[in-house]
Amino acid sequence: MDKPENTFSQPITPDILATIAGRELLIHHLGHWPTFHDFEVLSITLERPLVTSITHDLRATFLIFDLSKSPDSPERKQGTVEILFEYIDNLQIEGFNQQNPIMGLSITPAEDPSSGLRVIWTGTGPGWKNDVSFTCGCITVLRVIDLNPFQKSTPFK
Repeated sequence: MDKPENTFSQPITPDILATIAGRELLIHHLGHWPTFHDFEVLSITLERPLVTSITHDLRATFLIFDLSKSPDSPERKQGTVEILFEYIDNLQIEGFNQQNPIMGLSITPAEDPSSGLRVIWTGTGPGWKNDVSFTCGCITVLRVIDLNPFQKSTPFK
């Protein structure tokens, strides 16, 4: 699978971010749009709507957290985010196993402007093979679920 060398070290551009519907759900939860570094892919669902259509979609659910906080910190903001990638094409998936941490999520303009956006994520190393790439017409953050709703830091500790 072709993946750009430096793709995951750079955040997505403000222009690309502005095209992501529902982005405020994830930004509200974490306080910023993340790089997805070390997040884990929990599920990938491929969908073809039942209506007469040529569309096909990919839903991905990621385990998310604030990477700048220690794992036992109540401010880690662990949760899940479900993202819908609509009108996918040129899908390549290599590997999916018991644990799927990724290096990051790259969203860039597709080489062919009519293809929309190019999305890539890759596993964090040889033992964690989870490489996915595709083009899509649009991206929507559907929901964010806080996994620690009762574990917030309080001044009463």
